[in-house]
Amino acid sequence: RDFVTPGEDGYLVDPNPGSVAWGCKQILENFEHARWMGENAQRKALREFSWEHIAQNTERVYYGLLNRQGAPRKRNRDVGYSMSTRMLHEHCLNMKTRDNNPAVLRGLSMLKLMKLLVASISGDAVLTWMGTEFGQIGDVDMPRPGNGFDDECARTQYELSQDDGLKFSCLAAFEARLNATLARFAWLAQPSHAVLLQNEMDKTIA
Repeated sequence: RDFVTPGEDGYLVDPNPGSVAWGCKQILENFEHARWMGENAQRKALREFSWEHIAQNTERVYYGLLNRQGAPRKRNRDVGYSMSTRMLHEHCLNMKTRDNNPAVLRGLSMLKLMKLLVASISGDAVLTWMGTEFGQIGDVDMPRPGNGFDDECARTQYELSQDDGLKFSCLAAFEARLNATLARFAWLAQPSHAVLLQNEMDKTIA
């Protein structure tokens, strides 16, 4: 009964002779309309009971259980989150200033190198890197029905960069010094750039 829309793709009848007779009468009175409803029902069945539709409904149930309704779907696991999340998320408990986790140090170094590269060759264009200026860890989840329009996950956690006991403050300081250098030497105002050295083996560019 939930599948049939009366008058559009069929008629609903009760399991008794009178109701069944009424349905037959409706069909026989306007056979062209009955044929039209049959075609609608066929298209609807092919659409609603296809494996693609079943998979989408199943996915919707899982997204609902994970509180992810309305979130964009992605096939690539590296799409949709910041570079800092990619490199530092597994080590988020080792972000204290005195910690010397090699993976954390490498991740922060790569973020700094990307900032330098952007600042060096962007010219007068606008280039951004995914994430905050201090390497905030965590996927951005904008307010939507699935999370009750909660904006906490979309908030920039500036308190991380203000904590001198965390490495986030070091990256924020690097960003501030880089911006000051850009303002002083006006790199971004240069009409062009020149690559003096590029070595794929050593991963160097100058």
